Amino acid sequence: MSSKKKPKKPATSAAIELPTAEPQTVAAVLEKSPIAAIIAEHEAKAPEPQAEAVAAFQRQREREQAVTEPTGKLSHADRILAERPAFRQAPEEYSRVASHEREGIRVFKNTIIRGGQKIGVAGIQFAENRQPTREEKDFLLDEGFRYKIEENLWKREGRPGEPLGDNTIDAVRKAAELARDREGLGR
Repeated sequence: MSSKKKPKKPATSAAIELPTAEPQTVAAVLEKSPIAAIIAEHEAKAPEPQAEAVAAFQRQREREQAVTEPTGKLSHADRILAERPAFRQAPEEYSRVASHEREGIRVFKNTIIRGGQKIGVAGIQFAENRQPTREEKDFLLDEGFRYKIEENLWKREGRPGEPLGDNTIDAVRKAAELARDREGLGR
C-alpha cells in the first residue's frame, strides 16, 4: 500500500493570479505591487536634496555670523587669529633653525654640493601677513640675500671652503636684528 498524498486544491474563495503568457514591463508589475506604495510614501516624506543643501548652507552662515559682534567687529578669538603670522610652506629640503614667530620671521638652512664642495645655504622667510618693508628688503639685499619667489625665501649661499654653519649663524643674527626692529610696531 503506497501512501501518496494528493495535492490540495486551492480554495475557491481566494483568487490567485497566474502568470500570463504576455510579457509585462517592470513599471506595470510595480504598479500592482505593494512595494510601489511604500516607495511612493518614502519619496513623499524625503526632502529634496537641493532644499537640504540650502538649509545646511543657511545654518553654516548663521554660525559664521554669530562669530562677529553685532557692530561688525571681530570677536576676540578672530582678533587673536588675525594677529598670528601666516607662514607658507617652506621647501622640504630646508630645515628650520630659528624663528621669531610673533614678528613673523623664520630662518632655514640647507646644504648643497657645488663643484664637489658642500656649501651652506641660509634662508629667511617672512609671514604672508607680515611682509618685509622696503627698508628690510634693502637691508637683506645689502647682506647678500636674494628673494627666490619659487621657494618663498630670502636666500644666501655661503662661500666655497667656508665652514657650513657660518652662513646660517650669520642669517640667524640678521633675522634677530630684523625681529628686534619689528618689536613694538604693532604688526
